[in-house]
Amino acid sequence: MGDFRAIFVDAVINDPILNTLGLPPTEVFQRGSFVDEVPTRHRPFAVFHLGTEVPVGSTSALRATRVSLLVWIHDLAGDYFRINEVLDRMRYVVEAVRPFDDLLEIRWMERSQDLTDTDMSTICRWDRYEAQFTPRGAQL
Repeated sequence: MGDFRAIFVDAVINDPILNTLGLPPTEVFQRGSFVDEVPTRHRPFAVFHLGTEVPVGSTSALRATRVSLLVWIHDLAGDYFRINEVLDRMRYVVEAVRPFDDLLEIRWMERSQDLTDTDMSTICRWDRYEAQFTPRGAQL
């Protein structure tokens, strides 16, 4: 199976418009990459988490798998406008990744309500994506 984490990070950090919206490549973190403190003073910043891998359908001849990914955008308390702008652009960038190798597609699935993270002293929202993969070498 392809590395959804690497595909996601590559798409996001190489998009110049996300940088223009205030999310530079240095402000995209994997959950678990920091323990005791917020990794940055910059706002907004992104934290992503790779979810579970599950089969797609029980009779799939391709033995395709589906992997989820959550990405949280954190910002200063106040308005969620910039968070929404970043998530909207990120959705466009991630869904635009073309199929290659064993990646079949990436789909945006849902967006959270407005949230507050008291540990990080930020407001935030998250989007969930799912990527579908087929085993390498499978004939379509």
